[in-house]
Amino acid sequence: MKKLGYYSILAGLFVFLLAGGFLLLSYFRDYHSQAAVTTAKPMTEQIALQKVSDKSFKAARTFLVSDIHGRFDSFKKALAAVKFSKADQLFVLGDTIDRGPAGFHALLYLTQTLPARGYHVTVLTGNHEDMWLPMASDGATDAQQLANLKQAIAQYGANVPNGWAESEAEWVKLSATERAFLLKEMANGFGEPRELIIKVNDKWLSLSHSADFSKPINQQTAWDLSWNNKNMRNAPATFRQSFAAKMQVPIGQTQVFIGHISNILFGINPEFVDLDDTIVRTDIKGFDAVPVQIFCLNDQKFYQ
Repeated sequence: MKKLGYYSILAGLFVFLLAGGFLLLSYFRDYHSQAAVTTAKPMTEQIALQKVSDKSFKAARTFLVSDIHGRFDSFKKALAAVKFSKADQLFVLGDTIDRGPAGFHALLYLTQTLPARGYHVTVLTGNHEDMWLPMASDGATDAQQLANLKQAIAQYGANVPNGWAESEAEWVKLSATERAFLLKEMANGFGEPRELIIKVNDKWLSLSHSADFSKPINQQTAWDLSWNNKNMRNAPATFRQSFAAKMQVPIGQTQVFIGHISNILFGINPEFVDLDDTIVRTDIKGFDAVPVQIFCLNDQKFYQ
């Protein structure tokens, strides 16, 4: 009986050590994935930090979306649901790519197809475009770039972070012309700053992929506007108050929009509207089935 108890203790200790080892392995795997974010992060600093738009298009309706993340079919369904027309305008606040299967096709649709048809679309840069650009542009020729990209992603083995495996599978199927076009667009920030300030009717809007709400608007860095996910819970009014002061209007005539934070604070918050409706999961399969939600400025509602 004593021997049985002894073996039970050993068995329990073995299970404990096994579980601990698994948790430790998971930790290092997650840390490794985070390291991938850091090492692939050299941002395109030639993108302007902030710009007050002088575009004068008078839209019937204004729509905003962020973090499409390759959910191209779902995104098109959302556009159809709101009956998006040439009289409307759409702002996309970054992270169009990765995780889902068709982010680059979504980018081509937003930057080529829709504008060519007369639709009004503005695309901003997110941290996923920041991560993809240096990997996909490494090399003097398209063939070299593809080879270097494959090598950069292969180093992670079965634990490829950020949905890069899905992106690589789509990227290699594009034509060399399409890849060159997208690399040029990403390097140029799609012709837009990291923070775009626009006036729609009687309201001023701040549009960026992320922001540090504990800092005034004139102290935001490129990192804050594309990567920062701190100071968002119980966000202070510092950013929005400084935004109102900059535009010389009451704070009620301003509205701040971001994405980036993966459903943590999705929706209308006191100091900002979070457009990121995604749920980041270890298993990315089926991610494209998660509905994309588009925000309509006119009635302050989300549609999918």
